Amino acid sequence: MDWRYYVTPAFIARTTEGTVEIRRLDTDQWEDKSFNQDIFHLIEQDGYSVLEAEALTIHEKYKTLLNY
Repeated sequence: MDWRYYVTPAFIARTTEGTVEIRRLDTDQWEDKSFNQDIFHLIEQDGYSVLEAEALTIHEKYKTLLNY
């Protein structure tokens, strides 16, 4: 799949063909949020597109900030 990665102030996400997943801070697993229109809105309003490596680096920084 060709994922596009996004960073928002609260989470990182990836999208492809109508699917959106966010990376959980507590488990490092991708969680399907395609049914949640609020997530789509947050990505459109507050998110910016990044490469996968940058998204994962930012995810690790978020975990550090929240002491996971």
